[in-house]
Amino acid sequence: NKDMINQEHKFIFIHIPKNAGTSIGKALNRQCGISELYESYRIHSDKFDEKIWEEYFVFTFVRNPFARMWSQYIYRNWLYQKYPFNEILVDNLERIFDIEMEQKESDRYYYGPGASRKNKIKDRENIIAFFSEKIHCATQTDFLKGMYSDGVDKRPYIDYVGRVETLQTDFDFICDKIGIDKIKLPRENPSIGGAVHTSIDNYLDAYDENTIKSVAKKCSDDIKNYKYYFEGFDE
Repeated sequence: NKDMINQEHKFIFIHIPKNAGTSIGKALNRQCGISELYESYRIHSDKFDEKIWEEYFVFTFVRNPFARMWSQYIYRNWLYQKYPFNEILVDNLERIFDIEMEQKESDRYYYGPGASRKNKIKDRENIIAFFSEKIHCATQTDFLKGMYSDGVDKRPYIDYVGRVETLQTDFDFICDKIGIDKIKLPRENPSIGGAVHTSIDNYLDAYDENTIKSVAKKCSDDIKNYKYYFEGFDE
């Protein structure tokens, strides 16, 4: 699970991958006086306790799925360099992750720059658990339904859904709600200028009509549930 449960302030933050979750998590830790480093892929909440989920303030952040898919793509050097961003990749993202994880000689599974071969994670299941790559394949809706985690649909318990597009404003509201001081969110794990270099600064420029249709099909629940769309595309 990628659920941050805070007993003192009685809130639960559901960290959907590539939705500014690292920035939010670090800010929450800082404002709650938690010195432990926030590392989203290592978050594992306790066994689901419905009473806590009903009583605590539960929130998450969603993002335009077209922007999120592009962000997922360019954040990984191995994906960006090896596979073109088109409907083939979108439709087969999960399988591509499987194929790449089975290639144990891949240097991307060395932890940290310049890590020696002896530090390589060799067990495929450990790779999945450590890097949480598989959860990035799920749509936001499926992620909230517990895909690749505990299988518990968390959506009925969510009190507030923020948006990456109005990140700071929504985060300020959450701070007021849970009773912590507001803080300007840091920019953590950015895709543009982060893991790879690309001349495309706006995700809109990365799409053609076929890719738009492919993402629209794959992420149809996200588009419907959170009222997102691709600018200039009405289908």
